[in-house]
Amino acid sequence: MLNSIRFICCSILILTACAPALSSPAVPDDDASPEASPALSATLPAGEPTLTPPQETATDLARAAMSASSSTSTLESSSAETLPLTTIAQQAPLGDLPAEPLYTVVSQPEEWRELQAVLPAPAVEAGLQASQSADRLLVVAFAGMRPSSGYQITIEAVRWQNDHLAITISQTTPGADDIVEPATTLPYHLVTLPTEISAGTDLSYVFYGEEGTILAQKNVEK
Repeated sequence: MLNSIRFICCSILILTACAPALSSPAVPDDDASPEASPALSATLPAGEPTLTPPQETATDLARAAMSASSSTSTLESSSAETLPLTTIAQQAPLGDLPAEPLYTVVSQPEEWRELQAVLPAPAVEAGLQASQSADRLLVVAFAGMRPSSGYQITIEAVRWQNDHLAITISQTTPGADDIVEPATTLPYHLVTLPTEISAGTDLSYVFYGEEGTILAQKNVEK
């Protein structure tokens, strides 16, 4: 009997001691830092901002279109058409006319007739037939008087650029070891071009030296 009373008393004491722990909810510690779950950490790393891809506005698209249009216009305006050349004469005969350099484009037969008085006979003979052709233009380049043989002038290229002919000229001189004839020479080069670029009218043209210097030019008002 005494043992049963003792057992009951001990059970009551044990239940009384455990009751607060069983009935009171767990209170989180304010100082503790919560740990993110592995799944959340893998999806959104802590401390990393969310990145939003940049959006093109209507103003950005308009500026890009204007820039592309400007680049295309610049390219088109700077383009030039290289024209086919036919050499009819390139020599350096003896003589004294024309004494000064001469650069011109002959588009009419009467223009060539005016030049005959100041050109050497070989050039006149070579250019006479070409100047009378209805489908060819004549480009004339004379270097003027040179003190010896060994000099040469060449029409390197003719381009149709911005409503005019752009003609590139090169010249060569004898080297120190070259054997030359000490006599006055007249280097020249004559080439022809198709006349469809002129449509039977006067042409504007610019002759350029090898370094881009302007040797001669003619501007025709349109």
